[in-house]
Amino acid sequence: MAVFALLGFGSWYGYRLVGKQRAMAAAREFAEKKDFQQAAISAKRALRMDPKDLSATRLMAEMAEAVKIREAIMWRKTVAEMQPGIAQNYLDWAAAALRFTDADSAQEALSKVDAAGQNTAAYHDMAAKLAVRTGKTSEIYGHVAAAAQLEPHNDTYQLQLAAVQLGSPLPEVRKAATARAEQLTESPTVRREALRTLIQAGLAEGNGGRAVRFAHEMMIGPGAGFEDRMFFLSLLGNLKRVEYWWFLAQLGTDLPLDDENLVTLLSWMNNNGLARLTLKWAKNLAAERGERVPVCVVIAEAHALAGDWNSLKYILRFQKWGDLAYQHEALTARVAREEGDENGARSHWNAAVTMASDRNESLAAMGRFAVRWGWDKEYIDLLWLIANRPDQPEDALRQLLKKYTDEGQTRDLLRVFNRLLEINPKNFEAKNNVAYALLLLGLETERAQTLAFEAWKSDRTNPDFCSTYALSLHTKGKTDDGLKILQELPEKNRNTATAALCFGVLSGAKGMKIEAIAFLDAAEKGNLLPEEKALAMRTREKISR
Repeated sequence: MAVFALLGFGSWYGYRLVGKQRAMAAAREFAEKKDFQQAAISAKRALRMDPKDLSATRLMAEMAEAVKIREAIMWRKTVAEMQPGIAQNYLDWAAAALRFTDADSAQEALSKVDAAGQNTAAYHDMAAKLAVRTGKTSEIYGHVAAAAQLEPHNDTYQLQLAAVQLGSPLPEVRKAATARAEQLTESPTVRREALRTLIQAGLAEGNGGRAVRFAHEMMIGPGAGFEDRMFFLSLLGNLKRVEYWWFLAQLGTDLPLDDENLVTLLSWMNNNGLARLTLKWAKNLAAERGERVPVCVVIAEAHALAGDWNSLKYILRFQKWGDLAYQHEALTARVAREEGDENGARSHWNAAVTMASDRNESLAAMGRFAVRWGWDKEYIDLLWLIANRPDQPEDALRQLLKKYTDEGQTRDLLRVFNRLLEINPKNFEAKNNVAYALLLLGLETERAQTLAFEAWKSDRTNPDFCSTYALSLHTKGKTDDGLKILQELPEKNRNTATAALCFGVLSGAKGMKIEAIAFLDAAEKGNLLPEEKALAMRTREKISR
């Protein structure tokens, strides 16, 4: 009986083994064809048969990265946990985390690299990228220099070192870095990156002629594409160079034969106030080409920007745009609004958003329409639609953060901070920002105090974290404890707007009039939110009695 049971188990195990091998073979075949969705489905089937299969787990990480979804972090972390002690696994995890702006996860990954792994150029390269992401500028040079020293023949690392040194305050260091970057323009692996570095350096120095020279070299050199011609055109325009109109005319007399490049050029013109020139050039296109998607779409938008509503209505009536039908609806909404049909405009715009909602790229295109048309409400709604999606919401959140900061909209800023914390509950910067906004608004005080403590505990030298925690202690009646935390800050960190404001408020609460006024004066030199201004005013009123 035991023999039969053993044979039965062997047959079952063999079946599962063969099934897993077939699933993985199918996954790899789909991956080679760039059918990432089917590849992931096959890899998941292999994982159901063997949840500890390293190859399937690694493939899931690669598929998540290929389709740019945040789950890549989790899969890379799982690979590192399944195969601990391998430095490359931790570096892959850190790279995925940085790709999705999860600095805490990247820091966790790098912290697990052993001493031998830390003594590699790849480690220092990743650590430098993390320092850039977290704003720890004092650490960037050390890691970049270490990577360049460990691999002196790696042109990428040598260029990164030159790029950092170009920002040095010492003229001799900048001169040597410039010479090194110019040498690297002869390298086939980093030539284009070296030229871009020199262009940025020229612009930073206010030397537009030097930037134009290197941009021209990039445009005519090996591997140059149409995007380099567009970059050169944009540079000439931004610098208001006399060659700008001549070069633009050259592009007009020799329009790109490739539709994608043509659309890139005409879209750029639309975005730069040249819609009427777009329409003039469009007349020189063959009728069939001008009606082809996506060329017809950019021409239709030019009519909208030029205010030629009759021509636009004619185009919209007789053309169908296939996958770009959402843009057809958007432009129909624009016509309706221009004609005073607000209900029609709202209906067509909502239809366009629904059609575009399954892809961030389509929503971004809708956003560009809204910006160019001055449709502020619609633009904000689109940003929030992207921000609330699971895949790559960070750019939309950055735009919302800038807008609400510029406008002093603290409640809306709180909404952004809460979303960032929802995306990554271990994001201590988000915890601090949520806490600070809640304290300013007088909302959810207990939650604010808890978050402020957690952020401060993670980094007791961060002036923003210390300021928020000190303010939270003040709200609990522990003003002395809050002042003690602020007084432990280095002198150079006490004059940030937030730190100075909190110093002023707590000093005022303790009757320290001279100190309070000095800190409030320093705080008010910054760009304060309305609630911060009100807090400073109340403190001044209190100490003046």
